[in-house]
Amino acid sequence: MIGTGQVDIMIIMPIKAKPRPKKRATGFVLEIREYKSFAEADQADREYWWNKRPIERLRELERLRQFNYNYGNGKPLPRFQRTLRVVELGEE
Repeated sequence: MIGTGQVDIMIIMPIKAKPRPKKRATGFVLEIREYKSFAEADQADREYWWNKRPIERLRELERLRQFNYNYGNGKPLPRFQRTLRVVELGEE
């Protein structure tokens, strides 16, 4: 928006009639859709996840956690670092 002191970036592209699904090597289907606004895209995202079962949502959450914290797929789980501290007792 010009003159408001804010910088908003929105790419508006023509709407296609059908989404174009693409096969990925992992077996998932990547579906690319174009929206008229960010609000419309956010609403579609909410509706997508509302239509998933709770277990599917939890699986995706765990997959994102593994990706973010770099564990899973044969990698060890993150652990707390063990530290030992020797404290000498003094006379009071």
